[in-house]
Amino acid sequence: MIKVSLGIRGGGVKSAASIGVLSALEEKGIKISEITGDSMGAVIAALYATGNNVERIMELFMEYSTIFSNATRLREGTGSEIIEKRINIDCKNKKMGDTDIPLTISANVGGILCPKPYYFTSETTPCVPIGVACRASSSFPFLYEHYKYKKQKFWDGGMVANPPIPQKSEDTIFILSSFAIKKKRKLYRKGMKEAEREADIILRPNLLEMKTLGNPDDVKLAAKLGYEAMSKVDFK
Repeated sequence: MIKVSLGIRGGGVKSAASIGVLSALEEKGIKISEITGDSMGAVIAALYATGNNVERIMELFMEYSTIFSNATRLREGTGSEIIEKRINIDCKNKKMGDTDIPLTISANVGGILCPKPYYFTSETTPCVPIGVACRASSSFPFLYEHYKYKKQKFWDGGMVANPPIPQKSEDTIFILSSFAIKKKRKLYRKGMKEAEREADIILRPNLLEMKTLGNPDDVKLAAKLGYEAMSKVDFK
Protein backbone atom coordinates (compact mmCIF):
# COMPACT_ATOMS: atom_id res chain seq x y z
CA MET A 1 0.00 0.00 0.00
CA ILE A 2 1.24 3.48 -0.94
CA LYS A 3 2.00 5.78 2.00
CA VAL A 4 1.76 9.50 1.33
CA SER A 5 2.97 12.39 3.46
CA LEU A 6 1.44 15.67 2.35
CA GLY A 7 3.11 19.04 2.89
CA ILE A 8 0.89 22.08 2.37
CA ARG A 9 2.55 25.37 1.51
CA GLY A 10 1.26 28.59 3.05
CA GLY A 11 -0.07 31.27 0.72
CA GLY A 12 -3.39 32.65 1.89
CA VAL A 13 -6.26 31.59 -0.35
CA LYS A 14 -3.77 29.92 -2.71
CA SER A 15 -3.25 27.21 -0.11
CA ALA A 16 -6.75 26.02 -1.01
CA ALA A 17 -5.13 24.13 -3.90
CA SER A 18 -4.36 21.46 -1.32
CA ILE A 19 -8.08 20.89 -0.71
CA GLY A 20 -8.33 19.74 -4.31
CA VAL A 21 -5.20 17.63 -3.83
CA LEU A 22 -6.81 15.90 -0.85
CA SER A 23 -9.97 15.26 -2.87
CA ALA A 24 -8.03 13.70 -5.74
CA LEU A 25 -6.02 11.51 -3.37
CA GLU A 26 -9.22 10.23 -1.81
CA GLU A 27 -10.59 9.36 -5.25
CA LYS A 28 -7.42 7.38 -5.92
CA GLY A 29 -7.95 5.49 -2.66
CA ILE A 30 -4.74 6.85 -1.14
CA LYS A 31 -4.63 7.70 2.55
CA ILE A 32 -2.46 10.36 4.13
CA SER A 33 -0.08 8.93 6.74
CA GLU A 34 1.29 12.32 7.87
CA ILE A 35 0.47 15.95 7.10
CA THR A 36 2.45 19.17 7.54
CA GLY A 37 1.78 22.82 6.85
CA ASP A 38 2.59 26.43 7.52
CA SER A 39 0.42 29.54 7.71
CA MET A 40 -2.89 28.89 5.86
CA GLY A 41 -1.44 25.54 4.79
CA ALA A 42 -1.24 24.70 8.49
CA VAL A 43 -4.92 25.56 8.86
CA ILE A 44 -5.92 23.05 6.17
CA ALA A 45 -3.54 20.43 7.54
CA ALA A 46 -4.97 20.88 11.04
CA LEU A 47 -8.56 20.56 9.85
CA TYR A 48 -7.75 17.36 7.99
CA ALA A 49 -5.69 15.88 10.83
CA THR A 50 -8.61 16.34 13.22
CA GLY A 51 -11.10 14.40 11.14
CA ASN A 52 -12.81 17.03 9.00
CA ASN A 53 -13.66 15.63 5.56
CA VAL A 54 -12.75 17.42 2.35
CA GLU A 55 -16.23 18.84 1.82
CA ARG A 56 -16.24 20.35 5.31
CA ILE A 57 -12.72 21.76 4.89
CA MET A 58 -13.81 23.42 1.64
CA GLU A 59 -16.85 24.93 3.34
CA LEU A 60 -14.79 26.24 6.25
CA PHE A 61 -11.93 27.60 4.14
CA MET A 62 -14.39 29.56 2.01
CA GLU A 63 -15.58 31.21 5.22
CA TYR A 64 -12.02 31.81 6.38
CA SER A 65 -11.07 33.51 3.10
CA THR A 66 -13.33 36.39 4.05
CA ILE A 67 -13.08 36.35 7.85
CA PHE A 68 -9.29 36.01 8.08
CA SER A 69 -8.67 38.52 5.28
CA ASN A 70 -10.87 41.13 6.97
CA ALA A 71 -8.92 40.63 10.22
CA THR A 72 -5.62 41.77 8.66
CA ARG A 73 -3.88 45.10 9.13
CA LEU A 74 -4.43 45.91 5.45
CA ARG A 75 -8.16 45.94 6.13
CA GLU A 76 -7.87 47.52 9.58
CA GLY A 77 -9.00 44.28 11.18
CA THR A 78 -8.78 43.05 14.74
CA GLY A 79 -5.79 40.73 14.23
CA SER A 80 -5.01 37.02 14.25
CA GLU A 81 -6.94 36.07 17.39
CA ILE A 82 -9.86 35.05 15.15
CA ILE A 83 -7.64 32.36 13.60
CA GLU A 84 -6.93 30.81 16.99
CA LYS A 85 -10.59 30.92 18.05
CA ARG A 86 -12.04 29.51 14.82
CA ILE A 87 -9.49 26.72 14.45
CA ASN A 88 -9.97 25.63 18.04
CA ILE A 89 -13.72 25.43 17.46
CA ASP A 90 -13.52 23.75 14.06
CA CYS A 91 -10.88 21.28 15.27
CA LYS A 92 -13.17 20.35 18.18
CA ASN A 93 -10.86 22.03 20.73
CA LYS A 94 -8.25 19.33 20.17
CA LYS A 95 -4.60 19.71 21.06
CA MET A 96 -1.59 18.75 18.97
CA GLY A 97 -1.44 15.34 20.63
CA ASP A 98 -5.08 14.55 19.80
CA THR A 99 -4.84 14.37 16.01
CA ASP A 100 -6.00 11.38 13.96
CA ILE A 101 -2.74 11.39 11.97
CA PRO A 102 0.69 12.94 12.77
CA LEU A 103 0.62 16.72 12.26
CA THR A 104 3.51 19.19 12.06
CA ILE A 105 3.12 22.98 11.92
CA SER A 106 6.05 25.37 11.52
CA ALA A 107 6.52 28.79 13.08
CA ASN A 108 9.34 31.32 13.29
CA VAL A 109 10.78 32.29 16.69
CA GLY A 110 13.77 34.31 15.44
CA GLY A 111 12.00 37.38 14.10
CA ILE A 112 12.09 38.89 10.63
CA LEU A 113 15.84 39.45 10.38
CA CYS A 114 17.05 36.18 11.92
CA PRO A 115 14.30 33.61 11.37
CA LYS A 116 14.57 30.45 13.43
CA PRO A 117 12.32 27.40 13.07
CA TYR A 118 9.99 26.12 15.74
CA TYR A 119 7.85 23.03 15.19
CA PHE A 120 4.54 22.20 16.79
CA THR A 121 4.09 18.45 16.45
CA SER A 122 1.87 15.68 17.72
CA GLU A 123 4.84 14.27 19.67
CA THR A 124 6.87 17.25 20.90
CA THR A 125 4.07 19.71 21.79
CA PRO A 126 1.08 17.44 22.50
CA CYS A 127 -0.57 19.84 24.98
CA VAL A 128 -0.59 22.93 22.74
CA PRO A 129 -4.06 23.79 21.38
CA ILE A 130 -4.16 23.39 17.60
CA GLY A 131 -5.56 26.91 17.23
CA VAL A 132 -2.49 28.29 18.98
CA ALA A 133 -0.14 26.48 16.58
CA CYS A 134 -2.07 27.72 13.53
CA ARG A 135 -2.13 31.29 14.82
CA ALA A 136 1.60 31.23 15.53
CA SER A 137 2.33 29.87 12.06
CA SER A 138 0.06 32.44 10.38
CA SER A 139 1.63 35.55 11.95
CA PHE A 140 2.74 37.11 8.66
CA PRO A 141 4.34 40.45 9.73
CA PHE A 142 2.60 42.75 7.26
CA LEU A 143 -0.82 41.24 7.74
CA TYR A 144 -0.94 40.31 11.42
CA GLU A 145 0.87 41.16 14.63
CA HIS A 146 3.50 38.77 15.92
CA TYR A 147 1.96 36.28 18.35
CA LYS A 148 3.11 35.80 21.93
CA TYR A 149 2.34 32.51 23.64
CA LYS A 150 3.83 31.59 27.02
CA LYS A 151 6.58 34.23 26.78
CA GLN A 152 7.60 33.06 23.27
CA LYS A 153 7.11 35.34 20.26
CA PHE A 154 6.11 33.79 16.93
CA TRP A 155 6.16 34.95 13.32
CA ASP A 156 5.04 33.37 10.05
CA GLY A 157 6.21 29.76 9.67
CA GLY A 158 6.72 30.18 5.94
CA MET A 159 9.95 32.06 6.64
CA VAL A 160 11.62 28.92 8.01
CA ALA A 161 9.81 25.81 6.72
CA ASN A 162 7.42 26.24 3.83
CA PRO A 163 6.10 23.65 4.52
CA PRO A 164 7.78 21.46 7.18
CA ILE A 165 9.44 18.33 5.82
CA PRO A 166 7.74 15.16 7.12
CA GLN A 167 9.50 12.08 8.43
CA LYS A 168 10.67 10.17 5.36
CA SER A 169 11.04 6.46 4.78
CA GLU A 170 11.66 4.22 1.79
CA ASP A 171 7.99 3.32 1.45
CA THR A 172 6.59 6.85 1.86
CA ILE A 173 6.02 9.42 -0.88
CA PHE A 174 6.33 13.09 0.09
CA ILE A 175 3.94 15.22 -1.95
CA LEU A 176 4.38 18.99 -1.78
CA SER A 177 1.19 20.94 -2.48
CA SER A 178 2.45 24.26 -3.81
CA PHE A 179 1.58 26.69 -6.62
CA ALA A 180 3.38 28.58 -9.36
CA ILE A 181 5.28 31.58 -7.97
CA LYS A 182 6.42 34.64 -9.93
CA LYS A 183 9.30 35.52 -7.65
CA LYS A 184 10.41 33.93 -4.41
CA ARG A 185 10.79 36.55 -1.70
CA LYS A 186 14.19 36.49 -0.05
CA LEU A 187 12.68 35.86 3.39
CA TYR A 188 10.91 32.75 2.11
CA ARG A 189 13.43 31.33 -0.34
CA LYS A 190 15.31 29.04 2.04
CA GLY A 191 12.20 27.46 3.57
CA MET A 192 10.76 26.84 0.13
CA LYS A 193 13.90 25.33 -1.35
CA GLU A 194 14.42 22.88 1.49
CA ALA A 195 10.93 21.42 1.09
CA GLU A 196 11.27 21.25 -2.69
CA ARG A 197 14.60 19.48 -2.40
CA GLU A 198 13.07 16.72 -0.27
CA ALA A 199 9.76 16.30 -2.09
CA ASP A 200 9.16 13.30 -4.35
CA ILE A 201 6.27 15.02 -6.15
CA ILE A 202 5.74 18.79 -6.40
CA LEU A 203 2.37 20.10 -7.54
CA ARG A 204 2.39 23.64 -8.97
CA PRO A 205 -1.03 24.67 -10.27
CA ASN A 206 -0.93 28.05 -11.99
CA LEU A 207 -2.20 30.60 -9.48
CA LEU A 208 0.01 33.45 -10.63
CA GLU A 209 -2.86 35.93 -10.94
CA MET A 210 -4.24 35.14 -7.49
CA LYS A 211 -3.36 37.30 -4.49
CA THR A 212 -2.78 36.15 -0.92
CA LEU A 213 -5.99 37.74 0.37
CA GLY A 214 -9.02 36.60 -1.55
CA ASN A 215 -12.60 35.42 -1.49
CA PRO A 216 -14.63 32.21 -1.79
CA ASP A 217 -14.37 32.24 -5.58
CA ASP A 218 -10.57 32.21 -5.31
CA VAL A 219 -10.80 29.24 -2.95
CA LYS A 220 -12.96 27.35 -5.44
CA LEU A 221 -10.55 28.06 -8.32
CA ALA A 222 -7.44 27.12 -6.34
CA ALA A 223 -9.05 23.86 -5.16
CA LYS A 224 -10.13 23.04 -8.72
CA LEU A 225 -6.61 23.55 -10.09
CA GLY A 226 -5.09 21.55 -7.24
CA TYR A 227 -7.49 18.70 -7.95
CA GLU A 228 -6.58 18.71 -11.64
CA ALA A 229 -2.85 18.70 -10.88
CA MET A 230 -3.12 15.77 -8.47
CA SER A 231 -5.45 13.82 -10.77
CA LYS A 232 -2.73 13.71 -13.42
CA VAL A 233 -0.25 11.95 -11.13
CA ASP A 234 0.04 8.20 -11.77
CA PHE A 235 1.35 6.19 -8.82
CA LYS A 236 1.75 2.93 -10.78
